[in-house]
Amino acid sequence: QEWDREAQNGFVSTSVSMALTIASQTDKTLMTCIADWYGEGEAATERKEEIVKTIGEHPSYPPHAVLLAMIQDECGQFPSR
Repeated sequence: QEWDREAQNGFVSTSVSMALTIASQTDKTLMTCIADWYGEGEAATERKEEIVKTIGEHPSYPPHAVLLAMIQDECGQFPSR
């Protein structure tokens, strides 16, 4: 099922916010990396487009798994407890 652009952007924003929240409680360096990677303003808009495009290129994987892989490729693994 194809989501409209507003829903896609909402999913990405919410998911990145959740990743930042988790990282803020486990690894401040990871949190900073995610924030820098995602960016603000126009940079965040461009990053959202890249994320949505990448998710679309991997339809056999859940969208959240693709986004997590992108974050971890850039910033490293979340620490295990």
